[in-house]
Parts: sequence; structure tokens; C-alpha cells
Amino acid sequence: MSSTITLDLIKSIAPIAAPAGLAIGAALCVGRDIIAKIIFPNLTKKQNFWIVMFTAFTFLTLGLSSIAAWVYVSIASFGAQPPASITYPPISMEVLKNLTYRIDDDFITLQGGKREFAPDTGRELPDKDIAVYLVDHAFGDIDGDGNGDAIAVLQASEGGSGIYYYLATVFIDRGNARAYGKAYVLGDRVEIRSVSIQGENVVVQLMMHADNDGLCCPTQFRTLEFVLKDRKLQCTTEPCSEV
Repeated sequence: MSSTITLDLIKSIAPIAAPAGLAIGAALCVGRDIIAKIIFPNLTKKQNFWIVMFTAFTFLTLGLSSIAAWVYVSIASFGAQPPASITYPPISMEVLKNLTYRIDDDFITLQGGKREFAPDTGRELPDKDIAVYLVDHAFGDIDGDGNGDAIAVLQASEGGSGIYYYLATVFIDRGNARAYGKAYVLGDRVEIRSVSIQGENVVVQLMMHADNDGLCCPTQFRTLEFVLKDRKLQCTTEPCSEV
């Protein structure tokens, strides 16, 4: 049989041993006169002295050890409790409409779900025309931390014929919503049918271009699935993008 004393053994003994040690010590104090009358008259003074010292030391050690074990178990149990997770309010549609997103190398802050720039009026991007719109979204818990996340579908153009679609991941960071990293580009003039968060996967249904399709009119229906890796979307189905 192993003689190793485990924490579980101490846990089971300590709640009983602590009060038991105190109770025995109290009983010894109360009954010392009775013991003295019955036993001590038959012994020498030296024997009486050593019996008293041994008994007192034994019960004192038992009592203190039991209390120490109980305190240790209490502290260990308290320290072993997992920290309570913090749950923040879910991301709202209003937040998505006014959030800052990274489109390629540009940081665009939407206002009411859109942002438009022109060379003569836009200060943030004076060298190009650009328009960004929030066209779809989905809510869910992508990273499994108990807080609500979101996927924003963004449409962006730079004044030409190209109209590009992006997926942006939005997480709660210390109570504040934040779009994480570059938005994932899906392609030029694809048609988004739906976006959803299913468990920890992001599913996008869309029309993509077949080999002979014109850019105006994609005819290939596809379902793309994404997972998170370092909080970035990683596509698990091919082709994942037309770019």
C-alpha cells in the first residue's frame, strides 16, 4: 500500500480532524482532575510529569496539525477555483454600421453603414475615389469565449467598374467591438446570398464566376466555409476567393 499522502486524502481528513483535535484538547483540559485522581496516585512524580508532558504535547500537535491541514485545504481549494469569465454585451447592428474596418491597406470608419470619399472632399484618402458599404452580417460566438462576435460583409469600390466583397471579423476586446486584421477579400462582383456563423465556423453562400462568365454575371453557386486561426479567417473549401 502506498504511503503517499495526497491532497484528496488531506481534504477528506481535515474537516474531521480539525474539530476532533480541538475537541480532544478540550476534553483533556476538562478531565484532567479526574485523570489526576485515578491514575497519578499510583505513579511517581517523575512519571506523572512525563505523562502530562507527553499527553499535552500529543494533543497539542494533533490539534495544530489538524488546523494547519484545514487551512491548507481551504486555501488550495480557493486558489483552484477558475476565474469567473467576463461576459460583455453582444455586438449590435449599430456598432457594425459605425466601426473601423481594414480594407486592403486602408482603415475605413463607416458612418451609418457606409463611407464615401472623393478627391475634392475626402481628407482621409485624397488620392482616390472609394466607397465602402456594409451589405450583410451575421452574429455568433466564433472563438468560443462566451462573448458575441460578428461577421461583416463589406462592399468596396474605387471609382472604376470593380466592386469587391470582403469578410471582416469583429470581436469584443475588453468590452469594445473591434474588427480584427485585414478583411478577407472574396472577389470582384460576386453575389452574396447569405452569411452565417455555425458554431465556430463561418459559412458563406454566394455566386462566383465560372470560366466563361462575364464579370457582371456570375453563375456558379458555391458554399464557402471558414475557420479561425489566430483570429483570422482561414478558408477550408476551394476556390476560396477570385482574387
